[in-house]
Amino acid sequence: MIILIFLFTLSAAAKALQDEINFNPSGFLFQNDWWLGKGIYSWDKRSWLQKYILSFTFNGWHFLDALRLFSLLLIIGILLGTWWYSIIGYILYGLIFEFFYAEASK
Repeated sequence: MIILIFLFTLSAAAKALQDEINFNPSGFLFQNDWWLGKGIYSWDKRSWLQKYILSFTFNGWHFLDALRLFSLLLIIGILLGTWWYSIIGYILYGLIFEFFYAEASK
C-alpha cells in the first residue's frame, strides 16, 4: 500500500513540476537548458529516436511526463498483480499517442 501511495504522490509531483516548467520557468528549481527545454533541447531539434522512442530523454518536461505516466501505469500494474504490465501499457500508450498526434498534425 505504501508503494502505491508513493507512486501516486510521485505522479502528482511530476505533474506539478511540469506545470512549473510550462507556466513559471523562472521559479523552477533547476535552471538549466535541459530541464527548461531551451537551446539544443528545444522542440524543433529532436532526432527521430528522441521523437519516437526516447522522448523522455529530450528535456525535463518530457522526463517528468514519462515519470508521471509510468507511475500511474505502475500502480495499475501492481493492482493487477503483474508490475510489468505497466511496460506494455507504456508502449501501447505511446503508440496510441503518436497515432492521434500524427492525425491532429495533418
